[in-house]
Amino acid sequence: MKCIISCFLFTIIITVQNPEGDVAVVDQPPPAAPSAPAPPELEDPSNAESLDIQALPERNEPPALSTKVEVENIQIDPPKVDSSSPVQPMDKLILPVDAPDWVRAPQVGEGELRFAIPTATAEDLEKCYEEFDSQLLPEVQRALDMHVLRYTSASQLKPLTKKYIEDHWLVQNCEYDQVIELPSGTYHQLWKQIYISKDQIELVRSWEERAILGERIVKVGALGGVSIGGMLLLSGLVGVLARRESRKLKA
Repeated sequence: MKCIISCFLFTIIITVQNPEGDVAVVDQPPPAAPSAPAPPELEDPSNAESLDIQALPERNEPPALSTKVEVENIQIDPPKVDSSSPVQPMDKLILPVDAPDWVRAPQVGEGELRFAIPTATAEDLEKCYEEFDSQLLPEVQRALDMHVLRYTSASQLKPLTKKYIEDHWLVQNCEYDQVIELPSGTYHQLWKQIYISKDQIELVRSWEERAILGERIVKVGALGGVSIGGMLLLSGLVGVLARRESRKLKA
């Protein structure tokens, strides 16, 4: 048995050695470079035990915006008044909130003119009436200049007087008393309506044409007077020179 094992080992040694008796060098692969340490294994996000979903804060969703607007529920707040500086009589205009339409906005169209003339605030309503009487004519003139007249000013219309406005354009029994309650007291603001019909507007424009014609006549008359005066002056100078010449001839 020992002989068999010795022969087997001898055969293996003979196959490894070359005929010259040298030991064959067997090529071996180069040593592998040291590898980097493997990254730590990440936890599987699908694992319910690794993430506590219940612990995360919930995101606050913004409330949904409604595109519907209820027009009936819209309310206009009254004008704010500073209570620290009380309103003095006749120093501030306050537009009423629940006033009639003819108070809130003028109506201009189809050859008609309708508007309201307000007064300033006053503690006594009688002062409002007095102020209205004083500003009636200038306010109407201003409205005519803005909406009716084209070539001249309403102040140049001689037929336009306060009496004519009260008789033809001031709407009788159509006024609005705005009562304003303030910490400093109760104040009044008076509004009255003016209505100028289509026929009256045509009449006003005829007054405008007449006023323009009168201005032209005045200008022509003034120019004619200057011309006549110049002619008289020139004729007088000619007469004086003629007399001097006649005296020289006689001498």
